[in-house]
Order: sequence, then C-alpha cells, then structure tokens
Amino acid sequence: MSPGLSPAVRRSVGGDIPPSSPLPTDADEFLQSFFTKTFLTHAESQAARQFELVTSASDAFETDPNTRFGGRPVFRSAAALVPLLNRFGSLLNSLGKFRGANWGILLELASRYYDMCLTLFRDTVRSPEGQTYLSVRWAESLDMMQLFDRRMRLGVRDADAQREIKQEEALKTDRSLNPYELIFDVKRLAVIAQLHHTLEWLIVQLDKVASDRANVLRQHEGAMGAALLKRHEADRVRVVGRFQSLAVQCVMVLRIEVRVHCMHYLDLAVREGDYCLDRDAVEPEPYIHALNADISAIEEKLASCLPPSKLTLVFAGIS
Repeated sequence: MSPGLSPAVRRSVGGDIPPSSPLPTDADEFLQSFFTKTFLTHAESQAARQFELVTSASDAFETDPNTRFGGRPVFRSAAALVPLLNRFGSLLNSLGKFRGANWGILLELASRYYDMCLTLFRDTVRSPEGQTYLSVRWAESLDMMQLFDRRMRLGVRDADAQREIKQEEALKTDRSLNPYELIFDVKRLAVIAQLHHTLEWLIVQLDKVASDRANVLRQHEGAMGAALLKRHEADRVRVVGRFQSLAVQCVMVLRIEVRVHCMHYLDLAVREGDYCLDRDAVEPEPYIHALNADISAIEEKLASCLPPSKLTLVFAGIS
C-alpha cells in the first residue's frame, strides 16, 4: 500500500481544492460517502489482510535479527506490524480535508496485537497442567506492584529491599515451595523476556505514530481541532498504557521468578543439607551448587533478550 496519493485522487477527496472555493453541499456529501464507504473501507480491508499475514505466520513470535532495540532483536510480527501502521497512518495523513480522521483501524490493529501478546504471556506462564506459576500470582500483589514501581523509578534502596523481603515472606506463608510452582524451563523465561523487550520497542513506535497524528490534528482549527486532539490523547494513553502494563508485568515476573528459585534451593539446603560439624567443609553444599548453576543458566539465556539495565533489574539483590 502506497503512503502517498496521486494528484487525481487528492483532488477527488478535496485535498487540492482552495479554501476560498468551498464544495457545494451535495459534492461534500458525495466525497464523504465515497471516502467512508468505498476508499476507506477498501484501505481498511487491505490493512486487515496484511495484519493477518503478519501475525499468523509460524515464526510470528520468533525474533527478527534484522530489527533490534538496544542491541536485542524483537519479534518478527512486531517488526512487520510497525511499517504497516506507519504506511496506513501516512495514507490517512495525506488525505487533505479528511486528514487525521478515521483512525479507528489503527487502534483496532494495535489492540488486536496487544491481545495476541497477552495470550502469549498467559500461555507461557501457565504450566502444562494448566496452573499459573507462583511468580505470576505474586506479581499480582498490590504491595509487590508498588515496590516494583518504586524500584523502576528510584532504583535500589535498602529500605525497599527489606520491604520486598518481608512481603515475599508474607506471600510464601512459612512453607516450602514446590518445584511445580516454579518455571524451570529457561525457554519460557526467554519468551517472557523477549515479549517484554518487544513491548518496550512497540511503545516507542506507537508513540511516534501517535505524534505524527497529533501534528496533523493540530492543523484543524477551532473547537473541532481541540476535540480531536483531546480524543486522540485519550486513545494514545489507553492503547500505549495497555502495552506498558504488560511490559512491566513481564519483567516483574522475571524478577520474582529468579528470587523464588533462590528461596527454593536455599530452603532445600537448610532442610536437607549435610552440616556435620566434626569435619571441615571442602565444597559448597550440593543444593548451593544447583542454585548457582540454575541462576547462571537463566542469566545467560536472558542476557540475549534483555539490555543490561533490565537484566540488572531482574537480578539485583540476589548476590
């Protein structure tokens, strides 16, 4: 789909008609009818078909080595979706008197892609038996959300670190964690990390698309322009906010998952470790070896998916 229009098409939708020579009412009605019922309907149908092709491919949620953000690749479907949104947005921006109107299809495509990302997340954090993993349930705690939000905004603080430990102890309820509650498949953790990274990239791209539209809407004068801008900003906040919320949930789950792995192995070491005092310990307890190997494997896998700042956020405080 070409983002531009030929001069003939521009004239047909009123883009080149001087403001001093307004169209007759019946011509206005004809152009509006043609635009909404014929031209726009056909363009939206084309965009929807391209969206289906992009998102239904077998490798849609594998990474695209040619599209990187912070040195890490994003999902192929996202890498193909953004040019589609840009092309369709540019087309609508070039339509003269109809500039900035009828952006519903862009909102719809963004929302549909969000739903697909949410489904991927839910499928990934559900065990083969259909149970939601422990880290996801803990991430839904309001206290944990508030602590994580402070950590993201303000960095690591001793007081917050202590509150995080106390909140984890409260959620753990003085019991041993069962292995089936934890995610030991590092491929699942990598999918969560890649999803987070792709969402972060998408947020930047969606803001650019929204900014282009806002610039066009500012060309409308008076109350109509103000109303369009207000509605546009509300749409932007709603759509981008959903992507942002899921992105935060992904990285929060990863952080909690790493910490519950530590709790699991340390609890085993305390309950089942051999601490005979009549001889010197030559090597660390086997469960400590297992913990080190587990955390190292997770860190190595996530390092290929997340930039250093997010990797620090996931692993900070476990040393």
